[in-house]
Amino acid sequence: MTQTSADLVNRILSDLNVVGLGQTPSDEDFATVAARITTIAAELTARGITYLPDVDSIDDTLYEPLVELMTAKIGTSYGRPTPDPATILMLEERLKEVSRPAATRRTLQTDPLLREGNRPWRPAPRF
Repeated sequence: MTQTSADLVNRILSDLNVVGLGQTPSDEDFATVAARITTIAAELTARGITYLPDVDSIDDTLYEPLVELMTAKIGTSYGRPTPDPATILMLEERLKEVSRPAATRRTLQTDPLLREGNRPWRPAPRF
């Protein structure tokens, strides 16, 4: 299942205590946060932190880390203190971990004879 940018905006505004549960944000707040989401997503993609080409189709695995990072970055516009660089770095690393592709499976071992090659003869040991 995927989340949309509207879901992300509403969640961020809720986490910032701008709106309460069941309330709708003002058009100004919604537009401001939606614009910031687009620019932050473009920055994250450009820096190689995560690949987020469409903010209207956010994978569920990326949603929570993305909410936390964007709330930290957008929160300064709503009276929250500026997060320290270590916090931002930690949130970006969490986003990288979640968006990292799955590890490949182990490969089968080859027969030792195949690795050495098929030698028709071996020299006799010298004494």
